[in-house]
Amino acid sequence: MPLIVIAQVAFALVVLVNTGSLLRQQFAPMLAASGVPAGEVLITHQLNAHDSDRSHWSYADLRTAERAIRAMPGVIAVSGGMGTPMTVDRMFLHNTLSNARTGQNAGADMFAGDHLVGALGLRVVRGRDFDESDYVTGGFMDIYRQVRTVVITQTLAHRLFPGGHAVGQGLWLSRKPSKDRDPLRVVGVVNDTLDSNMAGGHAHNLLLLPFRMNGFGQVSFLVRARPAQRDAVMKRLPAVLGQALGMHGAQAVKVERYEDARAARLHGNAVTSWLLLAVLATVSVVVVLGITGLSGFWVQKRTREIGIQRALGARRGDILRQYQFENLLVVCVGAALGVLLGLIVAEWLRMHFELTSPPLMAWTVGALVLVMFGQLAVLGPALRASRVPPVVATRSV
Repeated sequence: MPLIVIAQVAFALVVLVNTGSLLRQQFAPMLAASGVPAGEVLITHQLNAHDSDRSHWSYADLRTAERAIRAMPGVIAVSGGMGTPMTVDRMFLHNTLSNARTGQNAGADMFAGDHLVGALGLRVVRGRDFDESDYVTGGFMDIYRQVRTVVITQTLAHRLFPGGHAVGQGLWLSRKPSKDRDPLRVVGVVNDTLDSNMAGGHAHNLLLLPFRMNGFGQVSFLVRARPAQRDAVMKRLPAVLGQALGMHGAQAVKVERYEDARAARLHGNAVTSWLLLAVLATVSVVVVLGITGLSGFWVQKRTREIGIQRALGARRGDILRQYQFENLLVVCVGAALGVLLGLIVAEWLRMHFELTSPPLMAWTVGALVLVMFGQLAVLGPALRASRVPPVVATRSV
């Protein structure tokens, strides 16, 4: 019987801790602050030049569109570019960045555009926003060839640079340094805002690039408006953009409130979280019922032994403590094996699915929870064992 309990506890610990870690990763972006002003930001779905009267849009086309949007009553700022919060489309940019000096790396989403800080309503907490000398106009590869300055979020700054002192430091848009160009220079750090991917526990890893698109067939717009006028701007925006970019009808332009885009993007997280909670609850109930049933069977098989102990002077408290202590030893052995097995499983998941491994504290907490479950599960059978009268027990065969 102890071997069955040990195996059950070890398996349960692996499932509980890894499921709990996945649950934490799903909950993190749901609970994270957005970092953008409430009730101000609008996002257009990616616009496609095939829905217009031209094959691609020049920088002049996009400037015309931005000027038309800025002329709308209530508009504070606008940015045309690639990459928008809460969306993952064909223009989605994601790279592994690395500290040019230490090699420390982190995955991050990248937004490239014009006046991104203002359009998102972000605060510059260190350094500065982009100025005119930073901006590069060109095609897709010019993002990598010509852009020389970046702005990053506070979380990304702390992950790449000790103490978050990133301003003036260099970074690469890859794990390894480039031989034919200098590293990008961080000119500013902004408050955290949610990126597009939000996977792997890196919801706030975001890098902004000063880039003006030229000759692109797809573009997205970020529009920031005064809260009282945002809905009015949202209604007029499709027609304004459609006319400026030569779109085939305003229906080709889809606009969404930031809050609605976030809710839609995180719907999958909410569903997954409920499923993971169900798994945690099911495994917990199975563990408690399993240990209770096995402990009850164990007590029944040892009734004669209990009677002899009672006849020799063992008190009810002695019997109770004996079974609780035996259960504690068995569960601790199972937990130790579970931690060892769990670390192997977590490393396999990290290597093959890029999942974040649970911290050591999670294994400690998981083991303590299972010890508590074990003590609760054995309490009933142990109490029944302690109540067996010596005369009845000694007559049992």
